[in-house]
Amino acid sequence: MTNDTAETSEPIRRGSPFATDPPMMASAAVINPEDVYFQATPLRYTAMGAVAASAMVLFFAAAAAWWFPTGGAMIAGLGCMLSIAGLYSHRRKTAAALLAIHLMLFMLCFSQTM
Repeated sequence: MTNDTAETSEPIRRGSPFATDPPMMASAAVINPEDVYFQATPLRYTAMGAVAASAMVLFFAAAAAWWFPTGGAMIAGLGCMLSIAGLYSHRRKTAAALLAIHLMLFMLCFSQTM
């Protein structure tokens, strides 16, 4: 056996000669890292709660815009922060809509205080 024939043959197997090759997988599993992160931590439920809290705060901000604009601006600011936290949930569109409404209420209350 010469060096020329040794180079063209199969690569040398390493490990146990009695071990079988692992089965070939049909395709690699596609895992979204965001889903793994949300399943592993309570951040998912915190973000969902933030969306619900933002929806509840919306009524208080709307009432305060008419009754007490300075307080309405503070409540609308709280609603903005809750909506931003809610953007990390699976209800992103709802959180984005609530964020837009809270921003409009904040600007309305702020303009009334000036």
